[in-house]
Amino acid sequence: MPVPPRLIRPVAPVFALLLAGAPLLAQSGGATPREPKVTWELGAARGGWCVHFLVSPKAAGELLVRGARAVPAREDPGLPPAVRRVIADEPTYADWIPSQVCTWYADGVLANHRGHERGDGGKELALFWWGLTASSERTGATPGLSLVVLGTNSSGLKRQMELEFVAMERLEINRAPVKESEDEEFSFKLDRTTVAFAGHPRPDSTLSATPVTYRSIVKGDDNRTWLVAFQAQPTTIAGLSGSLRIQGKGELARALTESPIRLVGNIVTGGAGRVDFIE
Repeated sequence: MPVPPRLIRPVAPVFALLLAGAPLLAQSGGATPREPKVTWELGAARGGWCVHFLVSPKAAGELLVRGARAVPAREDPGLPPAVRRVIADEPTYADWIPSQVCTWYADGVLANHRGHERGDGGKELALFWWGLTASSERTGATPGLSLVVLGTNSSGLKRQMELEFVAMERLEINRAPVKESEDEEFSFKLDRTTVAFAGHPRPDSTLSATPVTYRSIVKGDDNRTWLVAFQAQPTTIAGLSGSLRIQGKGELARALTESPIRLVGNIVTGGAGRVDFIE
């Protein structure tokens, strides 16, 4: 059965964490910066958006990348205001872990000079991630993300990254107009979870497009752990108005339905981006 969200409201910024990033990232202790082993050059964003929610400490502990420490909501400097109000009203959730699940549609990805223009079946190419706010030696002093899943709807991009020992999931990620409406439906399916948002951008003069940068760590194959540095320069930003549906019995569905809030963020478009993978 679809699960209605307790709260759906635009939030700025789009991503919970806005962190300083750079193509070359120094390791802890001031060591010499490492060169990225893999670099994605992202075409213009065709729509990047996230759902923000909270995960119980017990569940989060089972999802973290090795070496990461979960950062509770009360310690997260980038916590969206609406989520901060929830933990103020219900302090029991202050120890829960902020989480975000995001999709990013791009006008192609150039991965180490190999181009991927479309997703499978000729669909718009899309990236996906599900992360928990966490700290680690790799991400530096400011909290970053511990990625539970990094994914795409492009089998070609997934295969290329697997050859570099970066674990990626191939997901169904779709975008389609809603009949007899101005709305679009964005949806994705991860394991036994389907998440769909039907709605439309809502212009907001209080919002301004700013660079989006963050650091995260993701588990790789052969016991590797990768530092992932994401940078994008969107040119437009808008709130989202609509409805969120969560279906299924997968791990993500359980985490979303247990959360006291499921907050749909803003949507950004335009501008190129870059993602560096550093071993």
